[in-house]
Amino acid sequence: KSITLRETDPTTDIIQAAATQAAATDRVITAIGNKTITIENLTIQNGNSSDHGGGILADKVTGLLTLNNVVVTDNTTAKNGGGINTGGSNVNISYCTIKNNSATGAGGSTGQGGGMWIGPNNGAGIDSEVNVENSVINNNDSPSKLGGGFAINGNHQYGDKYTVTANFINTVIAFNSATAG
Repeated sequence: KSITLRETDPTTDIIQAAATQAAATDRVITAIGNKTITIENLTIQNGNSSDHGGGILADKVTGLLTLNNVVVTDNTTAKNGGGINTGGSNVNISYCTIKNNSATGAGGSTGQGGGMWIGPNNGAGIDSEVNVENSVINNNDSPSKLGGGFAINGNHQYGDKYTVTANFINTVIAFNSATAG
């Protein structure tokens, strides 16, 4: 199956979980399974998840999730991937901005990857690949754990049968913060 969400201008075309981040009670987008999903020219904002992925959860997307000219901003998760969580997924990110997201680690959760969390998942049954190109990852935080901008984790919690490859090409990673690295 193929799904496309396409608009023309991320400064005016916005998908959000709520009018403000404080009012949000769930993430903005959940993508699961063997699908080809394209999101273009949009802002994804104001997600707030008690689970993984405050803005976008790409859970075992064994097809391909493509983000092109997308702004992922002002999202929070208690667990991993404040802006985007890519567990066991194939993802291409081009000309995107991932900013002002947080993985809080609330309630003793892991709280890794304020902007983005990248890891394998045995449930996907694949070696996954995440490519970030011509993008900006800035002003994200992980106040209780690792990876303010992004965290890449071998993910022993979900098994160790598969790998993830992460490629960052011509991407600015700046002004992110984390307590433990």
